[in-house]
Amino acid sequence: MTSSAPEPERDRAAAGHDGALLGPVGRSIPGGGVAPTPLWFQIKERLRRLIAGGTLAAGDRLPTEHELMAMSGVSRTTVRAALQALEHEGLVERVRGRGTFVRATPVHQPAGQLAGFHEDMIRRGHAPSTRTLTSRLEAPPSEIASRLGLSDPPVLLVERLLLADGAPIAFQRSYIPQWVLGGAGVFTVQELDGASLYDLMDQRTSSRPYAAEQVIEATVASDGFASLLDVATGAPLLRAERLSLDRFGSPVEVVTIHYRADRYRFVVGLGPLTAEGARA
Repeated sequence: MTSSAPEPERDRAAAGHDGALLGPVGRSIPGGGVAPTPLWFQIKERLRRLIAGGTLAAGDRLPTEHELMAMSGVSRTTVRAALQALEHEGLVERVRGRGTFVRATPVHQPAGQLAGFHEDMIRRGHAPSTRTLTSRLEAPPSEIASRLGLSDPPVLLVERLLLADGAPIAFQRSYIPQWVLGGAGVFTVQELDGASLYDLMDQRTSSRPYAAEQVIEATVASDGFASLLDVATGAPLLRAERLSLDRFGSPVEVVTIHYRADRYRFVVGLGPLTAEGARA
């Protein structure tokens, strides 16, 4: 897939002209034998270590194929095999006409864990921020009202762009019962951009989500989502739809979140098959 890449803060292509970034790979071992490790793998591992160590950071452009050939003394076929392996591992992105860039590390979210975006990002070492696009009362779709157990709208609609380390990672649309506001006004843009939504809910009416049922499916970016999330139209997304309950079992949120598939992963822990689940 060809997509846009962020402008690199540092251009690492120039750094390698003197071979300082990546030196020649080994072709032999003592005694005149042939190196047991393929040359493409040696190059791939050296670049992988530079990425893991931060010498090559997210958004940096790698040296060109010609530069890597000159630095390591190998053929273009060998260099391409190394770059393809890095791309397959999700460490780099090759952009037609621009070069090969280090990709941002995807965020891993345990699928069985319920947490607000801010709390989850901080726990995983990322700097969270949000850009609130909508915060208003409105009549919800009938399906949303039914899931929230409401017969008398309106509800609070909150739409936010979720960012990790300053880069868009997801778009969130939440429907929240009006009673959660505790008789006060809607959450302001300043409140939503400066704090966790779940913290705000808890402060108003002790209605922080405690449990939830979530469905995750694959989808693709429409023109609107592509513009918001800085991806190409048709790029893969993960769509999560969740009904959240407070500690008393009352529905407090129906939320749909569209995640960039290249920046977010759900991790599912599996255990042994129980007796109840075993086949007869």
